[in-house]
Amino acid sequence: MSQNLEELIEDHAETMAARMVRAAEWAASEEDIRHEVNTLIDRFISEAGLTVKGRHEYGLAGGRIDSKYGGVVIEYKAPKGAGRLTEDRNAPGVKAVVKQIRQRFQDLQTAEHVGMERILGVGCDGDTVVFARMRGTKVAVEDPQPVTAHNVERLLRAVVSLGARGLSFTPENLATHFGAQSASAQEGVRLIHGVVHGTDSAKAQTFFRQWQILFGEVCGYDLHGRSAKVRKLAQHYDVPEPDPAELLFAVHTYYAVFIKLLAAEIVASFSPLGTSTLRRLIEAPTSEKLRDELRNLEQGGIWSQLGIHNFLEGDLFSWYLDAWGEPCVRAVRAMTRSLDQFDPTTLSVDPAESRDLLKHLYQQLFPKSVRHDLGEYYTPDWLAELVLDELGYDGNPDKRLLDPACGSGTFLVMALNRAKAWYEEHRHACGFGEGELLRKVSANIVGFDLNPLAVMAARTNYLLAVRDLVRHADALELPVYLCDSILTPSEYGDVFTGGFGKVRRLRTSAGDFNIPNEIAENRDQIARYADALEFCIRNRYATGEFLERCHAEGIPVAKRQLHAQLYEHLQDLDADNKNGVWARIIKNAFAPVFVGKVDYVAGNPPWVNWENLPEGYRDGMKPLWVKYGLFSLKGHAARLGGGKKDLSIIFTYAALDAYLADGGRLGFVITQSVFKTKGAGDGFRRLRFDKDGRTVHLKPVQVHDLSAIQVFEGATNRTAVLVCEKRTSPFAYPVPYTAWRGPSRLGQDVSLQQARAAATRSRLTAAPVDPDKPSSPWLTAPEQALSGIHKVIGKSDYRAYEGVNTGGLNGCYWVRVLDKRPNGDLLIENLHDVGKLKVDRVQAVVEPDLVYPLLRGRDVRRWHAAPSAHIILAQDPDKRAGIPEPEMKRRWPKTYAYL
Repeated sequence: MSQNLEELIEDHAETMAARMVRAAEWAASEEDIRHEVNTLIDRFISEAGLTVKGRHEYGLAGGRIDSKYGGVVIEYKAPKGAGRLTEDRNAPGVKAVVKQIRQRFQDLQTAEHVGMERILGVGCDGDTVVFARMRGTKVAVEDPQPVTAHNVERLLRAVVSLGARGLSFTPENLATHFGAQSASAQEGVRLIHGVVHGTDSAKAQTFFRQWQILFGEVCGYDLHGRSAKVRKLAQHYDVPEPDPAELLFAVHTYYAVFIKLLAAEIVASFSPLGTSTLRRLIEAPTSEKLRDELRNLEQGGIWSQLGIHNFLEGDLFSWYLDAWGEPCVRAVRAMTRSLDQFDPTTLSVDPAESRDLLKHLYQQLFPKSVRHDLGEYYTPDWLAELVLDELGYDGNPDKRLLDPACGSGTFLVMALNRAKAWYEEHRHACGFGEGELLRKVSANIVGFDLNPLAVMAARTNYLLAVRDLVRHADALELPVYLCDSILTPSEYGDVFTGGFGKVRRLRTSAGDFNIPNEIAENRDQIARYADALEFCIRNRYATGEFLERCHAEGIPVAKRQLHAQLYEHLQDLDADNKNGVWARIIKNAFAPVFVGKVDYVAGNPPWVNWENLPEGYRDGMKPLWVKYGLFSLKGHAARLGGGKKDLSIIFTYAALDAYLADGGRLGFVITQSVFKTKGAGDGFRRLRFDKDGRTVHLKPVQVHDLSAIQVFEGATNRTAVLVCEKRTSPFAYPVPYTAWRGPSRLGQDVSLQQARAAATRSRLTAAPVDPDKPSSPWLTAPEQALSGIHKVIGKSDYRAYEGVNTGGLNGCYWVRVLDKRPNGDLLIENLHDVGKLKVDRVQAVVEPDLVYPLLRGRDVRRWHAAPSAHIILAQDPDKRAGIPEPEMKRRWPKTYAYL
């Protein structure tokens, strides 16, 4: 097989496309086109060293296939005459070839038992091409397209992939061999958990604590509580009585090691070096040699050889090398054995499928119930496409786009695909080549996230999306950073630093790092500083030698005392075996400082309730909520529901303020409640804030209300898309508001076109229900009806109440009644596994006086409501009559003893 298959595909596709178009001009028959195209395919197969054999005029089920290469079925048409192909899918020639292709799918499945997902149907007349693939249960036929190098690349990739002898790198195959049901995952997670639980390695423990800090902030999950869902996950992986944090860290570590191996194979598929990390691992004869090979991988390995220097930056999942032993050996061996069954050539399959590799595998690692508890939801591609469409992002690589909560990189990949499509359309007019395109997109399509595993997945997906461009550049920094896009390292002045200068403080599990401001002016500067820190620590340089090296390399170190303190802090950590990652953590943490202003901000920020965030993180964020005027309620009102604010609210304001250029647009997937809910959404609906003596306005350009449709798998979140513009002048209501209705749920794999076709969209407008109070909930209606509705709005005869609020401790106050005793007392059991905060399961006998039926949102249907549980309401109405607390406890001692 060719050592650089990716380069061969690109070069051959360009030549082949030109030859096919010329053949269409002189060919007199279908046979002429078939001979020319097959000759070109055969030449590619020979040069690539593949074993695929073409079969022509292939008899099958009473019919004949023009040409067949493995799972690639080609039906040819003459390029002239009424039967030729055109870009009109309703043309006679197109209809005829589509009918043939559909029949071939059925024939191959019936006669040769070929899985229909393993077939690509192609119709071609030399000038035009039609592709058909199995999507779900149907054969999906794409619109006819002109023959271009891009479309020929797709054909050649399919010849490689669908003619492979080993397993193909498809989402389904990876989920089968590495998902939760696989032997590799079950053994690997169990073994890694045992190492996490038992290790005394200082580095492993430090990295584990840092992961808890970052993951706890991004998911809002109680990593130290007891959850029935986590226990179910533990049972699946055969882990007895786990600590939730240790179990989740083990699952993340397993997945992270797999991502590294997969990414190394991806790079090897287009590397001129022909280096396969997987082969080296498989051939490692001893435990020590296996660890050496893994250490080389973890230190940059093949990525560094190709000039990709930051793939593993900030990686907290290399800890296992410092806790190495037989369990680690067994886990890695099981993973490499499974991965060895796959054919690496299939990594050149259609990039549209490749981007789903990690998404589908991750969904298989966590059962739905656990992912729901952790808030782990991937944005469907069609929803990301909708956001980019509404932003007006056309892929121009000179335009800058940031996803400040990028997760596994869905929005980044969609943006990269648009940039590559833009380049294909403007290749001859734009005046630059593929190398410059890569430089532009890597500078202008950027992602941030706090979840270390998500960052690794996003970098891998980014690499997959630009792999055809990598060979055109000497170096590449994947612009996906492990950082907090809301709380950047806090700045402290001379008083704090003893008069030495200003620093930014970064809090970590290894203590606080105080980083001098002077080295954080741009990405290159902080990167070179991190390199110097790592190099000097690794080579045991003294403090003075480190400072001299920085000076020689043009890194500003005028505040020598501050740099010396930071370097000596890292020296101490290295001496205690707690180093290896902090220089890169520092570099990544500064990404929000040097990223600059962008034209577009897009993404799906975390939907985490304010009350579920770690206390320290909440405290750090409070000044921002106040700064933007988002704490609209105070005292009693804030405690009763008005304070139930979502993290996506602060994300919207902070991202628009920090990153978006004036006139730029922000597009977020956000909870629909911010537009309609009184109290918690009031501050958000101000849609303005003051900064540097001016007022910044968030002008809504479009809102899509998707609350009637289940957008995310297994979740009933009220979803909306907000697109707004940053401006300094006020805007006027009403604003555009589109309500989607239709199916109760949309599949995760539908296209945007299919989603739009399945739903009914009502074009409405929105305005505050109280025209004199812009922060009041929005009224939505057709524009011509708004004025009339406003006239009839008045004070309601009904007064709305929130109901009961347990302050987030639902697992304690929510109960089920198990039995009623003869004296009227109740035997109850708490719903210990509901909500984010998990508590022990307890049964107790209490008085009935303070136990009330509990009506939850899911219990309410049209014209019907049936309580599904009970709640202890210790704030009894009698208390308002003046009964003191001691008297309350005397009256209901059993209830108070339970609480």
